[in-house]
Amino acid sequence: MTDPLKREIIVYGGCMKQSVLLAGLVLAFAMLVACGKSGDAPAKGGDEGAKKQETVVSAKKRYAVKSGKIESEFGPKGMKLKRVYWFDDFGTKERVETSLGDKLTEINIYDGSHKYTIRMSNDEKVAWKEAWRYGLMKDVNIDQVKNGKGVTILPSMTILGFTCDAYKAEYQGMVVTMAGYKGVQLLMESTGKMAVTDKATKAEFDIDVPAERFAVPDGYTVKDPAEAGKK
Repeated sequence: MTDPLKREIIVYGGCMKQSVLLAGLVLAFAMLVACGKSGDAPAKGGDEGAKKQETVVSAKKRYAVKSGKIESEFGPKGMKLKRVYWFDDFGTKERVETSLGDKLTEINIYDGSHKYTIRMSNDEKVAWKEAWRYGLMKDVNIDQVKNGKGVTILPSMTILGFTCDAYKAEYQGMVVTMAGYKGVQLLMESTGKMAVTDKATKAEFDIDVPAERFAVPDGYTVKDPAEAGKK
């Protein structure tokens, strides 16, 4: 692969940890500039919406480490949110808890086939259920993000005692730096108009994660987004 701007990073085998981070780097641009829709229920689509995704990879061995718990702080300048992220089965199962200050605002649970979203502001205690497949690009072509300089492989970084792969991408005046351990993101920083920092403050790997972390908590009713507004 002599031309770094044309090579493809394929999600398989030994390339897994690099490709997951690179796919995340590509998708970071979209997340930073996208405008989310308001409302409690996720966008409609359900199983059919998931089937229509064109860039999907298997969740099997998404990471090169079996399990972990990552505590992070993230947000734009002047705003600090907190995240606690658990995963197991190499990333097949995940749980993300997001807090504003010390107040828990949202829980997202991924069981390998479905995503369950719980918004703490909803007094009805609903867990919105959606079909879920990882929206990582199977073939990440660096031409998709190049703008003169494209993606640069950086020297390894040490974050919280872990040796991390690191990358930088430049696109339309924005610079995004991302680093992670065995595919698990521990750092993401962007500059420009949408400057954001997302940095792990604590990380543990190859730990025992209780199965209930990946189950909808007792007392919550599971609903499909198509039921939003229905009695």
